[in-house]
Amino acid sequence: MSLVLTDMKDDNIIEICSEILNICKEKSYTISTCESFTGGLIASNITNIAGSSDIYYGGFVTYMIDAKVDILGIERDFINEYGVVSHEVARKMAIKAKEILNTDISISSTGYAGPNNGDENGHFFVAIAIGDKIYSFEERIELDRIGVKNAGAKIALAHLLEYIDK
Repeated sequence: MSLVLTDMKDDNIIEICSEILNICKEKSYTISTCESFTGGLIASNITNIAGSSDIYYGGFVTYMIDAKVDILGIERDFINEYGVVSHEVARKMAIKAKEILNTDISISSTGYAGPNNGDENGHFFVAIAIGDKIYSFEERIELDRIGVKNAGAKIALAHLLEYIDK
């Protein structure tokens, strides 16, 4: 499933994050993030909501492959086998952040923001680890670099809201 959220207004993302916050408070869930191409924008959107410190534990921005290896402990061979922008690496990032930070939920992003990757610009993966479940999503959007990063964070959070109760 691909969500078309590239034209989301800031008040829409505030509503999404507020709903995530309310569900997490109700269920006593904590959230962590592990971001690559979104560069901390998922965390930023969550923490724009008053009261987010009740549920948002923290996160990582593991932009370089070396950071994924050194901080998260993802094997370099695993990244080389599947590619840094893949379902598998996104899933591993979410799982590792959830484990390291001991949270109930973790959300990750890995992708190509552009403009130097040709047809790969705007291609990204999001993964969500909730309890013992893991979901991942492949997305492609056509925007400039800043647009890809912002829309990617919003799409990730929309997926989180969709799957938080499953």
